[in-house]
Amino acid sequence: MTNRLFGAVPDELAMPFCALSPTISCSTALVALVLRHAREKDPRTRTTDVARELARTWALFVAGKSGNRVSVCGVPLRMFPLKEKGSIWSHAPVHATTSGGAKSSERTREARVTTKAAARALGRAGRTRERKADMEKDEQSTTQQAQAPGGEEKQARWPRVKFPNTFVHPYEMTDKSGKAWQKAICTIPDDVKVNGVDVGGFSLDYFLRDFHMEQKTLGKPIILALDPKEPVTLFKGRDDERVERKVMAWDLTKAMAKHAREFKAQRQAEREKKNPSLDEDASRAPSHGHQRQEREHMRNDPVR
Repeated sequence: MTNRLFGAVPDELAMPFCALSPTISCSTALVALVLRHAREKDPRTRTTDVARELARTWALFVAGKSGNRVSVCGVPLRMFPLKEKGSIWSHAPVHATTSGGAKSSERTREARVTTKAAARALGRAGRTRERKADMEKDEQSTTQQAQAPGGEEKQARWPRVKFPNTFVHPYEMTDKSGKAWQKAICTIPDDVKVNGVDVGGFSLDYFLRDFHMEQKTLGKPIILALDPKEPVTLFKGRDDERVERKVMAWDLTKAMAKHAREFKAQRQAEREKKNPSLDEDASRAPSHGHQRQEREHMRNDPVR
């Protein structure tokens, strides 16, 4: 990977960038971002490793052989936003500008502008498809119809269980086809009882979506939608020490909500104990008449 400036007018460049290959370039900021996160997982990661992986991933993406979400040196990336922003793009071979003179340089620059415009359009279309798919999935999960005994159809509600932010631990899973998925281990707080059985410390494995990751990064509670018809598998420990429990989604949701209410009430009682109200302070304080009697007694009492 080498730093290069393309075109006859370098001052027109919007950002510093580098060449990943003779036909692929990307912003220096993108390389630095991937390198920083990759080295957190493997300090031996080199800049050339990141450049090689970015070039390979981009080539697969523009060829339609990979999806929006990819992994570069273990760092998850979304290609449509990068393509729309122009953080990475394809162009004519770099030697074309040196052999064709000013006209060749102008054609290369026009081709690059056209490529960026097409990338923006494709990025918008891709995001629109993603949003539409997410909305359809939400609609399917929240509006499934169940046949009532009286013959009337009623909307099937999916229970929502709320986990404290620090009890959700995201990780990335790669399937057999090489596609990366965002998942999380969600741990149940201590003293949560489902039908009298203590399930505190058990966890469940859950696929995360973009709004879940947004809740996690903002420090908000993470709300999971559970299928009311399927038992939820909870687990604790690994390998031979793994223990599993199966609970129904509604039972787990009610137990978590009850625990949250009790925890909130306990914290409120502790705060009130440390900071009593003004009425309690006033009741404990001596009255003005009592204070006046004490002052008079002190004046009349001879000093010894």
